[in-house]
Amino acid sequence: MRLFMITDARYKFIHAERGFRPMLFDMQTDPSEFHDLGRSADHQEIIDLMYRRLGKWTRRVTKFDAQINAGKANPSGVGIVLGVYDQGEIDPDLTIKYRGASPDRQA
Repeated sequence: MRLFMITDARYKFIHAERGFRPMLFDMQTDPSEFHDLGRSADHQEIIDLMYRRLGKWTRRVTKFDAQINAGKANPSGVGIVLGVYDQGEIDPDLTIKYRGASPDRQA
């Protein structure tokens, strides 16, 4: 599943593929993102605005699905690591940028 996230000065908006509802957070009143406003009828105009912005941004994507899928089959280790709770859940090579090289890897 792919997630797409955009922000502006106030809101953070997340769209998930496969029919999941959007998520919306008011970063001014809820900087810790505890209250998802994605179901709020009072925020529908903001959700619509964020979808328009996301649509405009995604039209700039330069990779086709076949290229993305090929990258999944042969990952290069380049990218963003999201949602990791326990570092033991992922390959240590993907977090080396954040941890620094281990002594056994240095020449």
